[in-house]
Amino acid sequence: MTTEVQRDQKNIIKNDRTLNVGGQQFTQIDRGRQTQITTGNEVKNVLAGSSAETISLLKSVIAKQIFHYGQEEIKLEVGKQTSLIMDNEKLLLRFAQNSILIDAEGIWLNGIRIGLQEKEVQYQNIQPSENEHIRFKLQDDKTNYAINKREFAILTKNNRLITGNTNDKGETQKLVENELFESQTYFFPQMEISITENEK
Repeated sequence: MTTEVQRDQKNIIKNDRTLNVGGQQFTQIDRGRQTQITTGNEVKNVLAGSSAETISLLKSVIAKQIFHYGQEEIKLEVGKQTSLIMDNEKLLLRFAQNSILIDAEGIWLNGIRIGLQEKEVQYQNIQPSENEHIRFKLQDDKTNYAINKREFAILTKNNRLITGNTNDKGETQKLVENELFESQTYFFPQMEISITENEK
C-alpha cells in the first residue's frame, strides 16, 4: 500500500501510539527533524546487533550528568594520531609516537621527550631534608631476635662517631638521616647482626 500526501500533514493522537514493523524500516527526511519529550524518558534498546551513527558536522550533547559504560572496552579516536583506549586491564593514551599506559603494575611513560614544569606541576620532594631523622633496628642474623639494650657505634661519612644503646625493641635513638648516607657502620660488641628495618 502506498500513501502519498501532496501537502502538509498533521496527525494528533490523544493517547498512546504503538507501531510494529515486522521487517526493516527506512525513513528519509529532507529538511531536518525535531523531537520534543515534555515528560518521561527516551529509551532505545538494540537487543541484537550494533548501533551506528554517522554525522557530517557537529554532535552536541548537553546534560547535567553524562555516563558511558562499556563492559569490555571504550575507545576514542581523534584523527590518525590521537587515541584513548580503556578496557578491563589498562588505560592507554596515545599521541603520535608518545603514550601513557596505566595498568595494575603502575604508570608507564613513553615519549620522545618528557618534561615537568615546576610552575605548573607540583610534586613531592622525596629527598631527605636536614631535619629528617631515622632510627635503625638491630637483630641477630641467625635467630632474628632483636638485639636490645646493647651498645652500638656508627661512624658517619663526615667521620663523626655516634654511640648509644638500643632500646627494648632493639632500636637506636633517632639519628639525622643525611649524615648516614654512605656511612661506615660499626656495632659493639662484635656479633653477626644486620640492619633489618628503617623506621621514620
